[in-house]
Amino acid sequence: ETKRMEEAEALKAQGNGHLSAGRHAEAAEFYTKAIQAWPTNAVYYSNRAAAYTHMQKLEQAMQDCHRAIELKPDFSKAYSRLGTLHFQQKRYKQAIDEGYA
Repeated sequence: ETKRMEEAEALKAQGNGHLSAGRHAEAAEFYTKAIQAWPTNAVYYSNRAAAYTHMQKLEQAMQDCHRAIELKPDFSKAYSRLGTLHFQQKRYKQAIDEGYA
């Protein structure tokens, strides 16, 4: 169990490096691998949502935000990302209701 979690964290770190360098598709791939290794970690879904947002894959990003919130209902970053996604799509009521409530 611990080894799997360490592997997932290493994959997330690689994803973070790609995201910081602007390699969004590669970042999403590493976050996906991290999710496969540790599927109940909300942070990985939120990070992949960030990568998807940069790639304009907004529906996938929203799905990942919802999954992160489902896993960790008090995870503020997932709510913030979800609100931003709604705002970018001019869905202002949903941005308030889902993202900043």
